[in-house]
Amino acid sequence: MKVFLVGLWLTVVALGATYAGAIYLSPQGGDGAHAAPVEAVEHEKTRVLNIPMLRDGVVEGFMSVQFIYTMNGATLKSLPVSPEVYLLDEAFRTIYSDPSFDFRHLDKYDLTKMTRSLVESTNAHLGAALIREVLIADLIYTPKDSNAK
Repeated sequence: MKVFLVGLWLTVVALGATYAGAIYLSPQGGDGAHAAPVEAVEHEKTRVLNIPMLRDGVVEGFMSVQFIYTMNGATLKSLPVSPEVYLLDEAFRTIYSDPSFDFRHLDKYDLTKMTRSLVESTNAHLGAALIREVLIADLIYTPKDSNAK
């Protein structure tokens, strides 16, 4: 009988401690000052962008790139024009005209700097800091003669 009562007592204490901990750590428990509202962030994948790579006026191949951008979900639905349009325009301009972008040696190019620049320039076109982050989903270089077989 003692073993049964001790087991019952331990169960009641464990359940009470768990309940008290859940109440204390919940956003509604206590004063609620430490609870921050959760903001919905959505991500969108752009279409694949194909950029011709030139050397000495001759097409050497094509760079295929696809991005993922994140922004506030409510903002994304309320925009009249998709941010993808501006993002892809800026990406094309950056990759096509940046003299430091060497498609033969992509390992030496600062991709973090490029994505930060895309965020800033896209937000400048949109007139507000709406895009939070730009991620590279795919970055592939295909030489022109690889399809000649």
